[in-house]
Amino acid sequence: MSAPSKLELERFVSTFPYSSEAFLVDNRIHRADFRSLVTIGPPLRLHSKETKAREGPKRVVLRFEFRFWQEERLVYVGDQSAIFVKGRAFEGD
Repeated sequence: MSAPSKLELERFVSTFPYSSEAFLVDNRIHRADFRSLVTIGPPLRLHSKETKAREGPKRVVLRFEFRFWQEERLVYVGDQSAIFVKGRAFEGD
């Protein structure tokens, strides 16, 4: 199991109210604690919580806590930041 990728974070954030006005340009993993191995088969229960948010005229910076469980066992704890730029994508991207 690995920390959520940039694409997974984009998909998660696409549910936010301003998501049609912004796109992900960078993310940083501050902490990734793999507490236990997971097994193929039993589902994972995922929880995320926004812990900080800063919104400026051109960008939004969010910090999240992630917790994943399998069979009631905490298997992953993560702390990540994401930077979103408001408006359309950069030329050439």
